[in-house]
Amino acid sequence: MNSKLPTEAILQEWRYGQTQAERLCAELLHLESYESVDPQGPLGGPDGLKDVLCKKDGENWIAAVYFPPTRQDFSSIRKKFIDDLGGVSKNNAEGIVFFVNQRLTPGERTSLLSVALPKKAEIYHVERIRGILDSPKGYGVRLEYLRIPMTQEEQIGFFSVLRDDLTKRFLEQEKSLIELHCKVDTFMMQTGSFFADIGRQPSSLLPFQDVGEEPKLIHFPTANLSIGQLRWLHRVITDKSRSPITQRGHFRSLSVWIGLPGSGPEEARFSPAPPEEVFPRIEALLEHWRNRYPALIHAAPDAIIKELAAFHHCFLSIHPFLDANGRVARAILQQQALELLRRNITAEFTSDPLTYYDALHKADEGDKVDLENLIRACLE
Repeated sequence: MNSKLPTEAILQEWRYGQTQAERLCAELLHLESYESVDPQGPLGGPDGLKDVLCKKDGENWIAAVYFPPTRQDFSSIRKKFIDDLGGVSKNNAEGIVFFVNQRLTPGERTSLLSVALPKKAEIYHVERIRGILDSPKGYGVRLEYLRIPMTQEEQIGFFSVLRDDLTKRFLEQEKSLIELHCKVDTFMMQTGSFFADIGRQPSSLLPFQDVGEEPKLIHFPTANLSIGQLRWLHRVITDKSRSPITQRGHFRSLSVWIGLPGSGPEEARFSPAPPEEVFPRIEALLEHWRNRYPALIHAAPDAIIKELAAFHHCFLSIHPFLDANGRVARAILQQQALELLRRNITAEFTSDPLTYYDALHKADEGDKVDLENLIRACLE
């Protein structure tokens, strides 16, 4: 049915809801060369007086979307614009991009721009939006969000623009790869120098080195485990996975639950921390670990294993990432065991998933003995 309606009519009689409107306008921002486009409430949650955050010429902007399903008079549009304008100062932005699926006369657009002063504003009214969507660069977005198929002539124009864009991206990628190779070469030179220094001072491999009467702590990788290192580790582990690149190295912003396929939160076996608690709880976990690390260096193996089990379980209970939490947790556990026990964790640690998850489930209830025993049994 939409294929028989002109683009402008579908926009003005919008029937796809606010979420789809915001996603459409986020795509338009990409097409208009805005950068760091970040929708704030794609699932319908509160957005803090901004539907989308973005950058233009290095400056922070917000974008607001007003797509009512019926025709509106200018007073209603002006009121919505003024309401959304409050998000500029609230979000420390320089300007606002206002999308509206209504017709605006040149005088009405000027009026809105004047209201925004001294802040900057861009008005994308229905005719301007239509112009983008009915151009070769916008055909794909129009197909996805307005369900308007491309004619044969439009397909030729679309793929011509796509080809030119891909060529440009390949050239930019080639330049980035050259710059990356230069950085890698520099890093390898520095790394080689670092290992040469270690070879000349073998005692620096020990956790403590006597300097006079005061022992000096040589920091191992997990001794100063930080948020940044944790995110970097997740990015490395998920590098060749199917995880969207926008999720790699980023804490989750959605609520999740763990259970059988098709189950909901009510039937879930385990529900991790809500997204707003992820950062403070991970920060507290890492701080606790960093504080305990110096004492663990000289602790008995059983005391170290108890601390490893507690860290492993707490990390998984927070479930900081949307996926790959188990791989990240086991990579950290392996490094912790190498540093503090001088032993590896064997693959048998998770070779029996039922035993592993049963130990974690008991730890959820406060009994970490099985998890400690599993770690102990898998040391080599």
